[in-house]
Amino acid sequence: MTRFELLQKVNGVKEYSRLVFEMVRKADSADGLAVELSSEIPEDGLQTIKSVAQKGVYPLSLDGIQ
Repeated sequence: MTRFELLQKVNGVKEYSRLVFEMVRKADSADGLAVELSSEIPEDGLQTIKSVAQKGVYPLSLDGIQ
């Protein structure tokens, strides 16, 4: 799963804007942002995200996450 795909699953406006803002700050250009968004999330990171979402700590839709 890429970071872009994960962003599409965030349900909260505040959380979504915070994540996008952090990625934009890290990127030095539009191309840099595209690279950031297309990067894959490591398996251990994905497991952490699933765990947090299942506990209801973060507003994510887990539909389609394998």
